[in-house]
Amino acid sequence: MEPIPRHTEAVLGLPSGLRIAIKQWGDEHAHVKILAVHGWLDSAATWDNLAPLLVSSSLSVRLVCMDFAGHGLSSHKSADALGYDFCTRVVELSQVADALHWDKFILMGHSMGAAIATIAASVMKDRFFYLCCAY
Repeated sequence: MEPIPRHTEAVLGLPSGLRIAIKQWGDEHAHVKILAVHGWLDSAATWDNLAPLLVSSSLSVRLVCMDFAGHGLSSHKSADALGYDFCTRVVELSQVADALHWDKFILMGHSMGAAIATIAASVMKDRFFYLCCAY
């Protein structure tokens, strides 16, 4: 039996001033890049069981799972910020992809993350190879 792939954790500083926590699996130079976003009352840990299976596949995969602002280990927004609506979450998602220097990638979302991914796909369609959502 092969060992379970390990992940690393990091925090990205976004232009908005937010600090977004990420969990990463797989080769950072992999051809297949997947950004995974979580659901309501959840965090990047949503993907802890699935992530090792994806990166253990025969494909060369890099999987990054992000904590939206106010979730997991990411920072909260200031009291005068616009809030936590879906449109500002799309901006967070885009800024995380920019911080990773990813031009094209697969976007994978669960629950709230699936709704946000669907909106992101409609406004940033040239950035995605595929959209994978589970509600």
